[in-house]
Amino acid sequence: MRKDYIFLYLLFCLIGAGLEWCYGAFWDMVGVTPWTYPNSLLHYTSLEGLPLWGFGGLVIVSIFKSVIQRKA
Repeated sequence: MRKDYIFLYLLFCLIGAGLEWCYGAFWDMVGVTPWTYPNSLLHYTSLEGLPLWGFGGLVIVSIFKSVIQRKA
């Protein structure tokens, strides 16, 4: 069970950062990007924000599980 949550945490970190990077890169191609991180290697996403994406994903999973397991 614990390994599942660690895997999900890492997965949400990567997915969130990837989506943020794609969103920033898309807006950079279209016109003006809404944000950039000049001190980051990825330029459109911050490495400091990775844990927040992971925790946010785990919160969504826990809410989803509690709603699914709820008895009507």
